[in-house]
Amino acid sequence: MTTVLRGGTLIDGTGRDPISPAILIFDGEWILAAGKEGEVEVPDDARVVDLVGQTLLPGLIDSHSHLHWDAVHDLKEQCLDDSREASAFKAAMNCRKHLTAGVTTIRELSSRRGLLFEVQMAKAAGLLSGPRIFHCGTHLCITGGHVYFYGIQCDGTTAIREAVREQIKYGATWIKLMGGGSREEALSPTLSRTGPSWIHLPAREGEKPSRAYPDFTREEIAAAIDEAHRAGRKVTVDVWDAGAMRNFFELGVDCLEHGGPYDDDMLEMMTKQGIWLCPTLSPSHLQATEGERLGLAPYEIERRREGLERRAGELRKAVDAGVQLVMGTDAGSPAVPHDRTAAELEAMVAAGLCKDAMEAIVVSTRNGAEMLGALDKLGTLQADKLADVLVVDGDPLDDLAALSRVKRVYLGGELMVMDGVVQRPM
Repeated sequence: MTTVLRGGTLIDGTGRDPISPAILIFDGEWILAAGKEGEVEVPDDARVVDLVGQTLLPGLIDSHSHLHWDAVHDLKEQCLDDSREASAFKAAMNCRKHLTAGVTTIRELSSRRGLLFEVQMAKAAGLLSGPRIFHCGTHLCITGGHVYFYGIQCDGTTAIREAVREQIKYGATWIKLMGGGSREEALSPTLSRTGPSWIHLPAREGEKPSRAYPDFTREEIAAAIDEAHRAGRKVTVDVWDAGAMRNFFELGVDCLEHGGPYDDDMLEMMTKQGIWLCPTLSPSHLQATEGERLGLAPYEIERRREGLERRAGELRKAVDAGVQLVMGTDAGSPAVPHDRTAAELEAMVAAGLCKDAMEAIVVSTRNGAEMLGALDKLGTLQADKLADVLVVDGDPLDDLAALSRVKRVYLGGELMVMDGVVQRPM
């Protein structure tokens, strides 16, 4: 049956001025028309939903999520101690949480080996309610590399190509590489609790020994990107070392997670090559602002505040250079539940990465769809696109916290959430 949402304010995701009162019409999965009430013909037999006082916008796209993490427990302990069944239950729970936050599409950036394939099968069979999922399968790292404890450790170009092909076999549309960063993970859980085992000399006062250096060789990076691109997949990287980052940019990576220590030449490469940036401010932002409630020590809260300010400055450099952003929460990380999406948009505006709420919404809808290569079907509320619709109480342009007041969520025209409650039993 044709559904008509009428009377509310429409923010279509393109950045154009809102329309009010608006009409949005969809039949089945697809939007038929969107525009100002009185200018769009309404079918006589349509089901009409009155949304006066509410705002319609495209379903949000969270471009950095981890479904198997619960936002509470230590990440390494979850990966080492959780059974596969526990990880699957967490993923199912977090799919539903994403929906209640108005998220209709996620880019899942690494779960346990094969888990995302099983999640997708459960969704296809109607056993699980959740957003559309683009995913990387499981991330690739060198032996002993960053978060090796649940990644696929691979060394040499042959092993890299094999690992990329395995992820594609399990439905990955992205490949994620851990490109060079912290060596805080020792070779065993016991050793890791004693601190970095590779630091053999005492540090001077104020000295901070570097734990970042390139991981993959240029040949390995080139092999991974070539293998992914030949199969029509994109590649993203989590990297904190400047030299490694330059290698990835020069060799054609598609997206950078979190941000990093880039110079002007590297930023020019990002803009010219169209490399996307996913800032993921939520972990630092929520730990800094809610750390006391979470039981963090005062010095830890202050450290996160300082880190957030430092990262915001680096990220603003990228935005000023013209690098395009997408929104990603890093959901599942400590203090970042899968239903706190609005906090990421608020943090992007507060940090000066988006000039206002409208820009934050565009970054979180249209930009996300473009990065995924799905702008022809997702990201804006326009005719001939999928009816992924978020309805919230109030005006998010006046207060982004309105995005937390979710009234309805439609996924492909199906009502999935009503007054914050998922409508399907699973």
